[in-house]
Amino acid sequence: MQYTSVYAQVDCDNVVVTICYLPDEIYCERNPNQSGCGYALDGRLMANSLARKLNNPNNFGDLGVVSCPIALSPLNETITVEYIEDQNCDMIFTGNFIIDTLNSNNISGDITSLSDNLLNEIKEWSTRESTNLVITTQAEAAIWGYEIENRNQNPNTSNGNSLGESLFNGSFGFVPRFDQGGTYTGVITQGPSTGFEILGIDNNNRPTIVLDNATNDIIVGDIGVFCGSGAGAMSDGANINNNNDRLVANIFGLGCIIASSTSINITVDLCPGEFHILPNGDTVRVEGIYLESLLTSELCDSIIITEVATYENSSSEQIHEGCVGDGYAIEVNGITYNETNRIGEETMSSSNGCDSIVTITLIYNENSESIYMESICQEDQRLIGNEVFDVNNTTGEVVLLAANNCDSTVTVMIDIIESEAKYEAYSICIGDTLALPIGEYTAAGRDTFYLQNQAGCDTLLIIDVTTNPIVDNYDIPSSLDINVIEEYNLSIEIDPSYQIEWSPADIVSCNDCTEPTIFPQESIKSLSYTITNVEGCTITDSISLTYTCPIFLPNTFSPIGENPQNHEFGIMSSCLDLITDYSLSIFDRWGNLVFESNDTDIRWDGFNGSRVSSQGVYVYYLDYNINDEQKTDSGHITLIR
Repeated sequence: MQYTSVYAQVDCDNVVVTICYLPDEIYCERNPNQSGCGYALDGRLMANSLARKLNNPNNFGDLGVVSCPIALSPLNETITVEYIEDQNCDMIFTGNFIIDTLNSNNISGDITSLSDNLLNEIKEWSTRESTNLVITTQAEAAIWGYEIENRNQNPNTSNGNSLGESLFNGSFGFVPRFDQGGTYTGVITQGPSTGFEILGIDNNNRPTIVLDNATNDIIVGDIGVFCGSGAGAMSDGANINNNNDRLVANIFGLGCIIASSTSINITVDLCPGEFHILPNGDTVRVEGIYLESLLTSELCDSIIITEVATYENSSSEQIHEGCVGDGYAIEVNGITYNETNRIGEETMSSSNGCDSIVTITLIYNENSESIYMESICQEDQRLIGNEVFDVNNTTGEVVLLAANNCDSTVTVMIDIIESEAKYEAYSICIGDTLALPIGEYTAAGRDTFYLQNQAGCDTLLIIDVTTNPIVDNYDIPSSLDINVIEEYNLSIEIDPSYQIEWSPADIVSCNDCTEPTIFPQESIKSLSYTITNVEGCTITDSISLTYTCPIFLPNTFSPIGENPQNHEFGIMSSCLDLITDYSLSIFDRWGNLVFESNDTDIRWDGFNGSRVSSQGVYVYYLDYNINDEQKTDSGHITLIR
């Protein structure tokens, strides 16, 4: 058994633990059509559940359940590692900011509006010291290498290991279960290659709370674990009232111990049958990470993280194959192995302290005999050992040194090969090229060559090439304009004895007919075809496909009319999703801009800002791109009230 330890000391007089957080006022970009943008420690649903409990001296303080007062400190400036260190942060709670600022400010639990640069600075700060702790969730955890999905199945419980028990049976009491609430309930589906230790799981054994191996940060699948008021199960107010309250208080209680403690990291290697006694007296025999909190002689809390790795006894082989009498010998573990002591097994100690079993096998071969047979040309010869074999000397016996360095007696038998002749006939299409090892052919003809066969002997080779007629050319269009929402019926005429094949086959009704129906697919820009005649000659070409899509703009509309379809003015089309670079501008008769939009879903409702536009004729200008083709349109629209 081997173990190593690393100590990270902190100042015991630093009794106040500072929790830094990203404030709602700076990082919450609100959507006027939505109730909020996310979950900050000082804003929205967490203001009455988490912050008040952390500030309650009966929970965290000199006389609290956890005897470290907590100071909540907002990070109000540009986030850098140096700025975080200047704020004397012991922990950072990222919160969760779920506004999609790139997509019409939609709210989604799968995104974050925090930049990668900001989150990378927080992660970098976490790695500076082993006691720097980050608590993060959902999409913010992607920078740590985690993927989180909305698949949680309540109830959630401890994973059962010592790390998980530090949260589920911590300073604020036992937590038999906790539930996730809200419309998004997350589980961790994938983590970084450096791994993580599972602390909590859902009812389907999927991780919901983990400790990251690389940073010792706490990753939670759902921000709702820290929330109340419908987004989670925490109670409002400053008191600890339910399981979720106790779990979250235990998480920050553990964070207080980590942030204000002496951190001791111990690595233990166990061989088969060995065990390790933890500082608290527990005996462990299996791999894992074990977390303990002890009291040092200076009366500071001490976190001891023991990482236990188990190893199997290793084995290896020492194999030598030689000849009888070659004198080879080897010494293993003080024992000499040679021709009289060929096989054995020795037990040694490996680098990790476990047994290493070495198996020794020495093989001493006798001199061997073999037969060498080869076919050579009549004018050739072979040098085997020191003897020349040719047409006048085709058999004999030679003593050589074998591959195993033992003597090998070789019986040589040489076969003499005479010259031969070969005839090869080929048929090609006119215009094609026949590539042969001796050259290329594009026309009919006969050639005679003298080559060498596999044995290197002369061979007469006659090449006879005939040609077949090519496929007639047909009037097939080189390009087609196709309505993206309509099927296109194509008809061509070719010789009935010919065959045609279309590619790709999934955009035509049949891939071998002359009247296929084309099914529009915007991603496919050409339709290839191959025509084959009865002789097997082919011609291949393609038809360029251009997709069009009709649009419609009404010439009148009435915001207060009876037809609800005519209350707004804008572009109408069955393929709006293909339109990009969209721009619509509307002017009154004096040339004043009354409306403009770059979104096909935003239409003119007859207002100029907050003012009602008067009845009359207006001018519109339209620019858009469809299928990489820029289009422009303009005209008049009559507003009727």
